[in-house]
Amino acid sequence: MRKIVFFSLFAALFIVGTTQLEAAADPFSSAYDAWKQEQSYFPDPNPGASHPSSTFLTIQNRDGECPLLIPFDTESFTLAMDPNDDGWLGLVDLPFTFSLYGQPYTQCWINNNGNITFDGGYYNYTPWGFPISGNPMVAPFFADVDTRGAGSVWYRIESNNMVVIWDHVGYYSYGIDKLNTFELVISDGSYSPIGVGNNVAFSYADMSWTTGSASGGTDGFGGSPATVGINKGDGDLYAQIGRFDHAGYDYDGPYNNNDGVDWLDCKLFLFNTGGESANVAPVFTEVPSEAVIELDQGETWSFTFTVISPEEEQITNAVVQHSLPSGISYTVNPGNTCSIQMTITARVSNGGSHTVKITATDDGTPNLSASYEFVVNITGGGAIEPISGGLSIFPNPFVGSQGANIGVELGADEIGWLTICNNRGQFLKRYYFGCNTNTVVYWDAKDLKGVPCASGVYLCQLEKRYTNDNPNHPDPIVKRMVLLK
Repeated sequence: MRKIVFFSLFAALFIVGTTQLEAAADPFSSAYDAWKQEQSYFPDPNPGASHPSSTFLTIQNRDGECPLLIPFDTESFTLAMDPNDDGWLGLVDLPFTFSLYGQPYTQCWINNNGNITFDGGYYNYTPWGFPISGNPMVAPFFADVDTRGAGSVWYRIESNNMVVIWDHVGYYSYGIDKLNTFELVISDGSYSPIGVGNNVAFSYADMSWTTGSASGGTDGFGGSPATVGINKGDGDLYAQIGRFDHAGYDYDGPYNNNDGVDWLDCKLFLFNTGGESANVAPVFTEVPSEAVIELDQGETWSFTFTVISPEEEQITNAVVQHSLPSGISYTVNPGNTCSIQMTITARVSNGGSHTVKITATDDGTPNLSASYEFVVNITGGGAIEPISGGLSIFPNPFVGSQGANIGVELGADEIGWLTICNNRGQFLKRYYFGCNTNTVVYWDAKDLKGVPCASGVYLCQLEKRYTNDNPNHPDPIVKRMVLLK
């Protein structure tokens, strides 16, 4: 009997205590900040790595200014929350269906702490790793965001997508010396800016902090690491890009050591959470800072690309495709971390604009791939065949993967435009040029919509006009190009 009375008393105290805790943990309460400062810090464990559940594509250094994928503007975006710590907005109705590994959602909550959830608004300020049971979440940067000192959260909803931007936000408590700017996009899979078929995107501008002071952080670092990833909530299906707890560019994959938050700068991650997969694609971690490499005749450029396999036991290999006729050499070193050592020398024989594409494929089930593509522009004397009459094509004939370099020359008093058509006269591409032009245009054998052209004969026409009062403009120069596939 004594045991029953004791258990009943303990249960009653537990219920009362829990109710008081939930009442205190209300970020919209005036007493919340005092309650938070009194809490003891207990690090949340990072769950052991299980099989990843989502593929993702990484795109880095999209632009030197590092913009978000969907730019912020005050006309189309709405302020989600007034300045706050640990608050949320919700329920938010979605005019489309978002699939989280087969679980459909048409509503969500937007949380101040760098994530959206589907089972309620979250005040949780100390992040945990994925996967865990419960807490279905999409988290571009799950950490203790505090907008009372700096920054704000904005959102925009359209018929097939929602965009949320954490714009120049600080960290707890009132931290403003370091700011983060990042973005989340979810869709029904039909939103073209993130690629049809993808339904989640994480986009990053400048990232400078990882941890609030209530999560063991000091000056924005240390303590419980910020989490970047997606959690279905079944304890099994998830995608984790990494956990970040310090400054720097070091990154060794989703597991192992915590990583440097600066590695996220300028990155774009694309996901498809509409289905279920037992493998994650390779991730490019070291790529050139510029997507266009400019070389003059005689210059040599070298770089070592690095691709990691998110799964610890997988091996990734790579294939290089390019349109350079000469002057390129590379060595692929397969492994859990795959490296591609590449050297390009600018020569007379490889002048013009060339595309280089590296495709990395793992040995998981199913095999998954990721690719990185960049352009090499080689200029200088003899870069192409001598321009005849202001227009030349090299090589000719050419193959689709190689493309054609089209040389254009205009005098000091001439302007012009270059038009590419098929042999039926249907317009494919057009380029405009100013006076005193001597350049090379690279045509990738695709039309305006990016659709590859079929084998056949194509017409390249350069039309000139004088900028002075001379009415006798030159006749258009027309040359044939032969595309082979």
